[in-house]
Amino acid sequence: AQGKVSEIINNAIVHYRDDLDLQNLIDFGQKEAIMNTMCGQGMQDLDYLQAGVFINTNGCIDRLVTWIHDNLFLLGGIALGLAIPQLVGILLSQVLINQITDQIELQKYNLQHRCDPWH
Repeated sequence: AQGKVSEIINNAIVHYRDDLDLQNLIDFGQKEAIMNTMCGQGMQDLDYLQAGVFINTNGCIDRLVTWIHDNLFLLGGIALGLAIPQLVGILLSQVLINQITDQIELQKYNLQHRCDPWH
């Protein structure tokens, strides 16, 4: 999984200027999501443990994989929370389609087998 994430991020960096949407996404992430704490001023003067208090000293990919691993149940719950209503909607729409089809067949049958002697 970590190799695939690395490949996707490296590919995004290589093609940064090729895709305007990708460029805007990366720029937004760097401006809004990642504050100045990543490369804080004077952090290179500190040793590794001291710097780790203020900034992320691990690589982005390692941090992402760790976060996903730590929040796997949360991500699974969100995925199920999104998938279950979709599946219920599909099931209910199929039930409605079957009911409409049955009504159409019933109307066709009634038209063919009328019991009205005046007709």
